[in-house]
Amino acid sequence: MQYFPQTFSGPRTTPARVAHLIQFGGDADVLEVHLNEIYEIVDKFFILESVRTHYKNMSKELVWPILAQQPRFKKFLDKIVYFPVNDSLLASMVLDYDGIWKNEHSQEKLRWKLFLQWNKEHNNYFKDDDVIGFGDTDEIAWAQNVLLLKNCQQKGVTDVGIWFTFGNLNKKMRGKWFFLRNSPFAYGDPTYFLLKDAKTFPGFPNRNRGRSPYNLVGGLHMTLYQYLPTILLKLHIMTEYDAFSRMKTLYKFIGKGDDIDQLQKHFSEFLSKDYPGRDDHVTNLAPGDLGKPPFIIPWYLKCNLNRFSTMTGHPIHDKRLDAKV
Repeated sequence: MQYFPQTFSGPRTTPARVAHLIQFGGDADVLEVHLNEIYEIVDKFFILESVRTHYKNMSKELVWPILAQQPRFKKFLDKIVYFPVNDSLLASMVLDYDGIWKNEHSQEKLRWKLFLQWNKEHNNYFKDDDVIGFGDTDEIAWAQNVLLLKNCQQKGVTDVGIWFTFGNLNKKMRGKWFFLRNSPFAYGDPTYFLLKDAKTFPGFPNRNRGRSPYNLVGGLHMTLYQYLPTILLKLHIMTEYDAFSRMKTLYKFIGKGDDIDQLQKHFSEFLSKDYPGRDDHVTNLAPGDLGKPPFIIPWYLKCNLNRFSTMTGHPIHDKRLDAKV
């Protein structure tokens, strides 16, 4: 318990099983980093994906069945349970909310319901003292924190505060919403419950976004990962972002004759300044900050920075952009 021992009452006699419930929109590279970071620790990943976007309730193709055939994801399949969400499942959700977040709330409620159903059908594979995590694809807890949750007895609901970069590992964002009280650069998701606490949580258990009584710090919010196909997908599925007005800017770059690398660079620079909530709360990461919680780079990202070079602020040509359809 090197970090935040106030979160734990002591070591477990037997390690907990860990379930991690991920809401997935289709951002494949980010999911790859996420799974690699905690695969060795987590016992089962529950990936929920909807046929509807959060933004404008548009229909979308299910992406995970395609990714599951790719070599980079094959090593994870033994631990993955997939929950595809169709229109009838969404329609079955009764919510006291009908705003732009309706689809997201429905999916968050569904993943808990579907997890409980799966667990019952599998002879309660996860017991009351096991650990259940809730997060989105881009909310990547530091592996060491998940290892602590597996091997130490947590006192209660625990947020893992992660570093918000806005797509650039040289930047950090000081929180306006959902950040930990004792760590203003740590966004308060994902959230981990003991299963017994999740079952009695008011409403349904979900990401607590910095409101939990206990916390750990370290990990990466890999939002605004700026590989061009990923960011275009993200703009069209995320709840609060007006994709169509931003696409007008992309068309302007295309009209200027940008090649694919220039298009990647110019559109990334535009989004980094235009992204909602950015304002003047994003500053340069100080020398020496990297490696100190919360400023932890997932090991797989750190070992493959050339491939994920948009995260460095100095993108190099990605050969995947040369692919012919």
